[in-house]
Amino acid sequence: MTASNTQFDTKPQAIKQWLEHLPIASVGETARQLYMAMRDVNRQDDVPVKQHFQLLEGITEPLTLILPELYRHYAGKPLPLSEKRRKVADLYTQLLRHSILGYQQVIAHSIELNRFGWKKVVTTSVHRIFYLSSLLHSNYRQLYMPYQKGMWQQLYWIYQLIEKYNLLSVKITGLGQHPKKTSIETEFKKLLLHSLLSPNLFKLTELEDVTNNLDIWSQHVTITASHRGEDTQTYAFTLETDMPPTLIAQDISKAENQLIDVRYLDITDLILNINKILKNAKTGTEMIKLGRGRS
Repeated sequence: MTASNTQFDTKPQAIKQWLEHLPIASVGETARQLYMAMRDVNRQDDVPVKQHFQLLEGITEPLTLILPELYRHYAGKPLPLSEKRRKVADLYTQLLRHSILGYQQVIAHSIELNRFGWKKVVTTSVHRIFYLSSLLHSNYRQLYMPYQKGMWQQLYWIYQLIEKYNLLSVKITGLGQHPKKTSIETEFKKLLLHSLLSPNLFKLTELEDVTNNLDIWSQHVTITASHRGEDTQTYAFTLETDMPPTLIAQDISKAENQLIDVRYLDITDLILNINKILKNAKTGTEMIKLGRGRS
């Protein structure tokens, strides 16, 4: 890390050297340095968008390496956590928050500048935000923590932006241990499904199986601007609010007020597929086969 007046140096060569010298073998020290770097750069007002984006992208590799290592120190442990485990959980949360915040700033500044090539930067940043937010939401639920104020409102704003420019189908190579290309819409669907999970109802290994296969489950859900499915199998989210998706209420489903911008998450096909798998497994006519998914 090269510092000038205690500020992180975001010049490409400085970032490259800093990344090369990260002590990856030391999870705690690497986590600390990643946190300090992101926090410092996110606080600076004059960081060029390209440099900020390159830093965040450079950080993704060490970040995806250490996050699982931090997570295993407290996941599935009895609550309340011990002080040591609580500090690890807080570090995990802060790393995700600052990474998400950084990409949000990149999006805002890219749109403001409206330079040629901004779509690649923006679509990649959105894809990252939806993926990282899925991890963050799952972590909140496991630790019985409330959502950060303004989180869903910001996510809905980003979704509307991508929807407006018809970029939902854009595919980006993702993060994780088994990265593959997925569309922005797929990552948003997975984020919504994450928000519907109750992690504490699963064993840790079961939860990992579910989340690692969300690429598969997300293929069986749809997002629409009009209500089509059954009330008991459709969730609604209002794009101007700061609330996660909830089972639709009659006053929302029958609303005539066109000023209410609602989207519907229909999980009917998902439920049918899960029931089919379970039925076939019980009769012995079919084994439950799930792909590796992405972790």
